[in-house]
Amino acid sequence: MKIVVINTNTSNITSVVNAFKYVGADVLVSDEAEVILRADKAIIPGVGSFSAGYNGLVKNKLVDTIRQIAVKQEKPVLGICLGMQMLATASEEGGDYKGLDLIPGRVKKLKNDQPEYRIPNIGWCDVRLNRENVLINEYDKILSFYHIHSFYFDCDNNDHVVGTIIFSGKDVPVMVQRKNVFGVQFHPEKSHECGLELLSNFVKL
Repeated sequence: MKIVVINTNTSNITSVVNAFKYVGADVLVSDEAEVILRADKAIIPGVGSFSAGYNGLVKNKLVDTIRQIAVKQEKPVLGICLGMQMLATASEEGGDYKGLDLIPGRVKKLKNDQPEYRIPNIGWCDVRLNRENVLINEYDKILSFYHIHSFYFDCDNNDHVVGTIIFSGKDVPVMVQRKNVFGVQFHPEKSHECGLELLSNFVKL
């Protein structure tokens, strides 16, 4: 079963590829539409600004390709960090930019109303799961994942929010899902056993 990591040109994806290989996945990196559409699953990685990430997809003519594999082919798609944010309808980062619109919602800036919180949010955060899901085996556990972000995905439909963290006294979505489309704000490839379990479960879908 082939998994393609889409080359967004916005991050060093070596650690993502190595993590998938570690859990036994047959994985390759590509920015070619034909290769992506033939894969069984797709990963959208990325770090940095929303505009740079999305414009990279536009430049490589991959927006329609990603929508096709996600919507028409209904294959599993996982967005990681910036890749999760690009699943949204739009983002307010640096202006007003449209996204892939695979999960309705907007990307908004974190607010630190309490002095002990800093932006960007960097480090290990406990993720509380709202419901059972296929990516984490025991949904009633609180698991810790490594985060680095200044923006968050504000979903239009709360049913699409799978997991949250507490940031400045508020619940912030960090795991989302709509049908076969998944997103995680944190970096599973840097989150040790918890992250590897999540990636392994995605491979098994």
